[in-house]
Amino acid sequence: MNDIMDMKISGSSAMPGGEYRLVSISGSGKVQGSLRCESLRCSGSAKVQGDVDCAGEIRCSGSNRVTGDITCQELGCSGSTRKRDGVSFSSLRDGGSAARVGNWSACTP
Repeated sequence: MNDIMDMKISGSSAMPGGEYRLVSISGSGKVQGSLRCESLRCSGSAKVQGDVDCAGEIRCSGSNRVTGDITCQELGCSGSTRKRDGVSFSSLRDGGSAARVGNWSACTP
């Protein structure tokens, strides 16, 4: 993922899914489709309409929702995080409310 762009949503916006290096959502952001990235940081209200495949860490605060699977090394949640399908991670830090329907599995890298 060397020549891949970053995604930055600030305020209220929607972006297409795809492959990005660093993803930052601050305010009210929607990703329309699956997302592949090195790092994902969400603050405020974020929705991903698809899967999230993150090579590194996901840090979310506020109200976050992912409609597909989440795969990452480290998952940090504070606030409200809702998940519909499976979640795979090596490390979890949950400081808020994490609700899910489906499978959660801790895995080793």
